[in-house]
Order: sequence, then C-alpha cells, then structure tokens
Amino acid sequence: MYNKYFKPFILISSFLTSFFIVFLFYKASLGINFFIFNIWITLLFIFSGIIFKRLNISLIINSILLLLLSITYYFTNSIPVRIFVFIPWLYFFLITIHTLVQNNDKFEFFRYITVPIEQLVMSIISPLFPITKTKLVNFKGGYIIFRVILGLIVAVPIFIVFLILFVRADLMFKEIVTSIFSEYFIKDSLNISLIFLLFFWLIFGVLYYNLFRKDKSIKKKFVFKNIKSKFLIESVTILSVIEFLFLVFNGIQTAYLFGGEKLIKNQTFTYSEYARKGFFELIIAGIIALLLISFIYKLTKAGNILEGFVLRIICFFGILELIPMSISAFYRLYLYESAYGFTELRIYSHIFILFLLLIFISFCIKFLTKIRQSLFLYTLQIITLITLIIVGVTNVDSIITTLNINKYNSDKSREIDLYYLYNLSDDNIPALVEFFKNSNGDIKEKTAFYLESKYASLKYFRNETDIRGFNLREYKALHISEDNINEIDKYSDFYQEDAINKSKTLESEYENHNNYCYGNCNIFYINMEGDKKCFESITFYSYEDLQERYKLQSYSDDCIIIDKGKYLVVVKDYNDYLYPYEFFFVDISNSNDDIYLVSRKDF
Repeated sequence: MYNKYFKPFILISSFLTSFFIVFLFYKASLGINFFIFNIWITLLFIFSGIIFKRLNISLIINSILLLLLSITYYFTNSIPVRIFVFIPWLYFFLITIHTLVQNNDKFEFFRYITVPIEQLVMSIISPLFPITKTKLVNFKGGYIIFRVILGLIVAVPIFIVFLILFVRADLMFKEIVTSIFSEYFIKDSLNISLIFLLFFWLIFGVLYYNLFRKDKSIKKKFVFKNIKSKFLIESVTILSVIEFLFLVFNGIQTAYLFGGEKLIKNQTFTYSEYARKGFFELIIAGIIALLLISFIYKLTKAGNILEGFVLRIICFFGILELIPMSISAFYRLYLYESAYGFTELRIYSHIFILFLLLIFISFCIKFLTKIRQSLFLYTLQIITLITLIIVGVTNVDSIITTLNINKYNSDKSREIDLYYLYNLSDDNIPALVEFFKNSNGDIKEKTAFYLESKYASLKYFRNETDIRGFNLREYKALHISEDNINEIDKYSDFYQEDAINKSKTLESEYENHNNYCYGNCNIFYINMEGDKKCFESITFYSYEDLQERYKLQSYSDDCIIIDKGKYLVVVKDYNDYLYPYEFFFVDISNSNDDIYLVSRKDF
C-alpha cells in the first residue's frame, strides 16, 4: 500500500485541504471556521502517521494542542489575543509537520529555529521534484490523469485572466460574457482559483517533502565521555558574581518591599512610590538572566562528573534566585494596578510573569536531574502551548473591564476610563451592559453613549460575515445589546444633548456658516465640545437589513433627502489611522431635521 498509494494520497490530501481553505475562509472572518479547519488538519496528520507508519506521541500531542489552540477564535474577538495565538500556531504547525520525520522530543535547540524555515522553503521547492524527476502515480493511466489535472489547475486562473482582459477590450464580448456570468462572479472565480492553486502547491510540497523522506527518529544512548573541560572556571566565576548580586537584591527587596512602610519611613520616597516601580525592569532582568545562564551552561564543557555536577548546581541556584524576583515583579505590578487601574499590557504582564515562573521551575528541575535536553525543550513547547490555550479561551477584556468597574465602585471619587474600555474588543460588552444597568446619573449616560457605538459596529461587522466566522462571545454580546438597546439609546441621547447644544451655539455665532450638505438635510460630525470635525465619507444603512441607502463625501455640495426611519451610520475619518471608522444609530422622524453625529473619540 505504501508504494502504490503514497503519491496519490498526497495529491488527494492537498486537493481536499486546499478546497477546505477556500470554502472555510474565502471572504469570511476567522471564527469557528478556524477550529473546523484544525479538526481536518489533526485528522490528516494522524491518518498520515498511521498509513505511512510515522505515528508517534509527539505528533499526537502536538496535533491535539494545536486543535485546542485554534478554538480561541471561536471564543474571543480580542485582536491582541488573536495575534498572540495565530503566530505561535503557525510556528508550531510547521514544527508538527516535521514530526512526521522526526519525533519532536528529539529536537535539539537550533532545530526549533531551522525547522520552520526549512518547512517554508521546501513547501515551495518540493513540488518541483515529482514533476521533473519522478512519476507521481504508479497505477496504470494514473500519470496521464495527474498531468491532465495539473494542467487544468494551472490553466483555470490563466483562462480567467485572459477572459477579464477580453471583456474589457471588446464591448460585444463583454455583453455576451456578462449575460452568462456577472463581473463579480468572474473576479471571485479568479481569486478562488489563485488561492486554491497557491495552497495546493504549498500543501503538496510540504506533504511530499516530509512523507517521502525517511524517518529520522533514531534512538541514541547517552554515554558520558571524559573530555577536556572548556570555559568551566570562567563560567563559574561569571555566574558566582551575578548570583551574589541577585542574592543581595533579593535580600533588600524582601526586607523593604514585603516588610512594610515602617522600614522606609525616613527615606526621600514613600512606600507607594517604592513598591509601584520597577516591575517591567524586573521582568526584563529575569529574561536576560535566564538567557545568560542557559547560554553559559550550553557553552561550558565539563571534564568529568564532578565538574558537571558543580556547573549544574551553580546554574540551579542562579535560576532559583530569579523566582523571588518574579514574585516581586508580580506584587509590584499588582500594587501599581491597585492605584492606576487595569489595562491589557498590565494583565498580560501578570500572565507572562506566571509563565516565566513555570519556565524557571522547569529549568530548576532540569539542572537537578539528567533529563535529556531535547525532551526538556519539548516540555517547554508543551508548557507554552498550554499557556496560550488558557489565555486564548479566557475572556481577558471582560476581566479588565470588571476589575476596573469594581475598582470604581469601591471608590467613586476616582474616575473610570470608559473610553479605554470602549476601545477594548466586543468581548467586554456584557460587563459594560451590566455596569450600565447598575449605575446612575452621568456615568450611566456616558456608558450608554459608548455602548451604543459598540453595538452599532458589532451589528455592522456581523452583517459583513457569515456562519463560517461565528464567534461565541460576539454572539452573546450582540444579543445582550439587542435586549437593552432601547434603554441604551435613551440614555445615550441624554449624554449627547450637551455636545449638540454646544454645536448649535457655535453655529449661531456665524452669519454665513457652511454646512456639509446644502439642502433638505444638514449633517454635522462633531466632538463633545461641539466643534465640527472633518470626515472622508458618511454612509447610511437601513437598520433592518443593513443595505446602503445614502452616501455623502466630504465637502460635497450634493444635497440628499433622507427618508424617515432608523439607520446605522458609518463615518470614515481620514485623520485617524488607528480607528478610522465610527458607528452611530440615527432615528429620523423628519427629513428636514439636522443630523448630529457626536464622535466617541477622545480629544
């Protein structure tokens, strides 16, 4: 079976995988489709391992962890989390492919650097090997069929390119073609063909490169050899000096940081100032120390068992001293957040410190035992993947919002930065809605003002995608907003009245004021101070079906008459590259009424 169906299996697998990529992701946002795709990838890896006798524990563990990591896109809308997950996913995906050739727990350190590069390069080059040197299919007539299929795959995008050129060159030809196919259909066909061809080539290349090679998972027995020691004295000296500094620093901060305010009452700074500073510096110091100790341990050669034991012990104590430094950084960051609030950077720093503690403990175990380095590196890989999975499925933005709300509720003399919470992902909408329902006065109106915009943007982007991009938290946020939107609209209007009144006062001061539209309906895009802002375009969509109804360009003299009804309005601000779009709900009862769009942006 191996010799007969080896290459047809690669051909069919590449075709099906490319088909799934186009079907699941073309013109779709990432959501549950990414998880479904990873189910297919997991089955493909394991099935390949069984058929070609390459199945190993590393392949199974990596495939399952990648599958769990991909479920992040089903849960969260947070852009930082999605980026932090996707980049490691791609990296470990390339590592996992290589486990078809060599067990992951056999990798040396530099293989973690070279393997992803090797896989990327060979996925591009490898398809040339079977085409130029070997017959791809061994069964009778199969080679001819393969060549025909290959020719068709290449011919389709070329055919569509020439078709588009001819359509634009000849009006009669265009009339005939467009009567059969729409212009959008032709463009989509070209895009789909190119995407399919690209991924077919890459997937075929990476499968052929790995499955065609011999299994390199060879077990080697470790034998300690008496060799001449190298850099041992220098390494012990360097580490001793650095670890002495760590010991002194840990002693001082243990006494003063954890000892309380009474120990530093005679200093020129307060305990609060002392405790809240230095957490980022301690994180950086811990990372540098870890890399330095690892590099020295790798560089140094012990001449005998005793020298090896001494080297491991001194490295162990170096890593051990990093643990109280990490705890100190965690505690300092906690005190800083207690004073100034919670942000994404600070919460992720907490998570990173906990991750570093796990790494430090793993290194301590390594130096105390004779665990094989390749197995140790694989353990670090698993710890990293599990950490990313936990972060991915945790609603970090909701936690940030809830912590800041609790901090505000405990001391209402302090302000809550609603604008910052507004700019977090839609994952925090349920927490904001709950805060809106339980608050009163100006803070209730201001929360409604931001919630209305978050719901409008959520409704707009949800209409732009389909079931392939389904996201659980997005679905919950949309429904909890819809359940409370009438109340939110009412209080949002109260908050905006002040800005609208200011704008009307400013307008009355000018005898010949300029409106954005000279006609039945004047549209004003203003900030909270009532000042008019410039925009690139304003587009009106009907509230129910989100079909475009009206569009106004900046400084346009065209008049528009807007029918009565409720609209979702999208404003594009060309002066803001970070947040170029704003979203509003507008209920027009009279087509002659002025429309005021109050910006949520902080000025």
